[in-house]
Amino acid sequence: MVNDEFVLFHRIADPASAAVRREIVARGLKSRIDFQNVDSADGRALFAARGGATVPAVWDGAGLRAGTAAIMSWLSELQNNGGEVMNEQIQTVEQSSSGLDANVAGALCYVFGFFSGILFLATEKRSRFVRFHAVQSTLAFAGLFVIQVLLGNLGPLKALSPVVWMVAIGLWALMIYKAYVGEAFRLPVVGETAAKELEKPATGR
Repeated sequence: MVNDEFVLFHRIADPASAAVRREIVARGLKSRIDFQNVDSADGRALFAARGGATVPAVWDGAGLRAGTAAIMSWLSELQNNGGEVMNEQIQTVEQSSSGLDANVAGALCYVFGFFSGILFLATEKRSRFVRFHAVQSTLAFAGLFVIQVLLGNLGPLKALSPVVWMVAIGLWALMIYKAYVGEAFRLPVVGETAAKELEKPATGR
């Protein structure tokens, strides 16, 4: 069934289009966005009717958003404002190497901070979702640990240590929840690095 509300206009052989398609699938939004290849007669006609010029471009229900950066920003808005948080691909295709459901394994990546992140990063071979959270947990909590150590040795700045600790606890609880509900929620800075795991092809069941 074609979704008339949201449409991605793309070309099969275009690298930028391919990256956007992967991102839509990874975020669990494929069932909400219709893919239209502008090299097909129907896709070309629909794209022209909506004033399209370059791909990739997405019709957001009101107008076209062209270019990878604009589309990625819109995808985040869509996902964070009632979009499909549960990733269908995670639930029906990918399975964790641990034998656990992918959302449970993803949540466990955060339970013991970067230690569990490293453990799942070393052992997870199948699920991109789990590896995403493993990378993010490792980078985020290792970074916070280093900051804590540095503050503890910088005299006057020791007073900031409890603040960092509170941030770490809040982040820990948030990320366990986000992973458990099946969301590939990206933290600033480290999230972009971790997101590269989502672009890799699934490697089996």
